[in-house]
Amino acid sequence: LLTGYKPFMSNACNPSELVADALSDFCHTRGLDVVYGEVDAFISEIPNGKYDAIICLGLHGRASKPRLERYAYNEISESSRDNNGVTPKQRYIVKDGGTLETVLPIFELQRKMKSKGFEVAVSDDPGRYLCNYIYYLSLIKTMGKAMFIHLPPLSEDWSIDKVVSMVKEVISELA
Repeated sequence: LLTGYKPFMSNACNPSELVADALSDFCHTRGLDVVYGEVDAFISEIPNGKYDAIICLGLHGRASKPRLERYAYNEISESSRDNNGVTPKQRYIVKDGGTLETVLPIFELQRKMKSKGFEVAVSDDPGRYLCNYIYYLSLIKTMGKAMFIHLPPLSEDWSIDKVVSMVKEVISELA
């Protein structure tokens, strides 16, 4: 299962939505609004054990290359207003939860992507916005079989075709 987010804040285009749309014939995909309630509803609708893994995509406006996120944190930033203007009152995602780490082979994926011509980074900080939020809930839902990929803004170095090819390779490696 592959997710992508719709545009948010001042970002008129979100490459994660474009990638999910482009791969809809390759795997199950879902575009989501950048809204806490929509993410909650989406996660609750996923049948346990239906998917081998959940790969979530999002935009990192300052990234120069894709970032494979290793951890998700049980934290929500105070300034994390979603597209509906909602900021959760609590600063945590689940009561008494801790930091979660994917069980998927992040460093092996990084090495394999490099061998296929895709420079990607491993990151320990998915932020504390909806990217971290969906990642945290996906890790809980799948017992660790989820990952989050922060995509850079589209550019000459990272065209939509290149990003789609890279994400398709990640999915193929996990299949």
